Amino acid sequence: MKTQLCVSGVFSRQVSLEPIVALPGRFCLEFESALETAKDPQAVQRNFQAILGRDDVLALRDLLTEVCLTTGDLPNKSEAQSVDEAAISTNPKG
Repeated sequence: MKTQLCVSGVFSRQVSLEPIVALPGRFCLEFESALETAKDPQAVQRNFQAILGRDDVLALRDLLTEVCLTTGDLPNKSEAQSVDEAAISTNPKG
C-alpha cells in the first residue's frame, strides 16, 4: 500500500508499507520524496526504509491512532480501532 503524505508545490512525499513475500510476517516501510525542479524530475529519493514485524506495524498503527485521538482528529478510540487487525496479514500474498 502506498499513499501520498505531502504535496507542496513542486515537492511531494509518499509512504509505502508492503509485505515481504520472502519473509512472512515482515513488512517494508519506506518514505520517498520527489522534487519536480530537480535535475531529474522523475527521480524519487528514498528518505527512510525499515523492515518491521507484524507487532511493529501494529505498534505504529496504535501510535498514529493515539496521536489522532490526542489532537482530536478522531472522535473516539473504538472508531480508530475498528480497523481489522486481520488486514495486517502474517501470510502476505505473493
